[in-house]
Amino acid sequence: MKAVQNPLKHSYILLFSVQASKKNILVFRLLTWTQLVLLSLAGWVMWYSGNIEGLTSRKELGGAVDGAVDRLARSLSRRIRIPWTHSSPT
Repeated sequence: MKAVQNPLKHSYILLFSVQASKKNILVFRLLTWTQLVLLSLAGWVMWYSGNIEGLTSRKELGGAVDGAVDRLARSLSRRIRIPWTHSSPT
């Protein structure tokens, strides 16, 4: 006599694999959005700190690392700002 197989067995496997893939997609989306927000925040801080002028002189900058970060922020800010200032509103 042939053993009767459970016809729902395959549907359970399919259901669990779909739930697992949904979980993976949700984790991927969460990590992607988190990285996007953090990169945007870092870009905004660099842009904003590059636009602040006259607050510190070069002598007041703490060390070489602080000066390098300040120069990097200012150069990135100028590169972003310069194309917008040369365009004429038409």
